Amino acid sequence: DIARLTLIALRNEKIAKTLMTFAGPRAWTTQEVITLWVRLAGQDANIQLFLSQS
Repeated sequence: DIARLTLIALRNEKIAKTLMTFAGPRAWTTQEVITLWVRLAGQDANIQLFLSQS
């Protein structure tokens, strides 16, 4: 569970302020994550896109 790993990392002084990568067997697109959360929540998502001004 990524939430549990994140809490452990934040509470461990040996790895505080270091860059850590949590990776799984595949990369998820933003749309795939949204679709999964919508399905798990059982309700529609209100998605707002913000474009950077560069």
